[in-house]
Amino acid sequence: MVFSWFTKKKTQSDAPPKVSGTTDDELSEFHPTYFMTHRWGAQTRDFPLDLLDKFYDELLKEDDEHPDLSLQHESSWVLSAFPSGLVVYENVEGEGAPQHMKNQTKEDVVRLWRCLAAGEFDVLNGENWLDGYG
Repeated sequence: MVFSWFTKKKTQSDAPPKVSGTTDDELSEFHPTYFMTHRWGAQTRDFPLDLLDKFYDELLKEDDEHPDLSLQHESSWVLSAFPSGLVVYENVEGEGAPQHMKNQTKEDVVRLWRCLAAGEFDVLNGENWLDGYG
């Protein structure tokens, strides 16, 4: 479920539904608040969060060349999950140092992704992160 209107020039029929109080110019500046980068490079933007469980299941397929699945918030904070249970939390714009946790379950990862998608940085920063990439 990749939304093509995020990647091509928007036309009236391609634009997201107009929200009361917004102008067409404001819609042209629309960007997602979060997106998932799948193991093979495709991206899904602003999807319903109940799909996180399904997306996580991509990690169950063996693929040494494409080892992780990551959710990125519009603030450039990213949570990457690996089949081993490793989770890396970092800012791809270079703000702060990367942190990690090991042995995270599917439920742990989905909970962390939900927090990131919602912008709950206080919750994320309260986790028991270790320095570095792990």
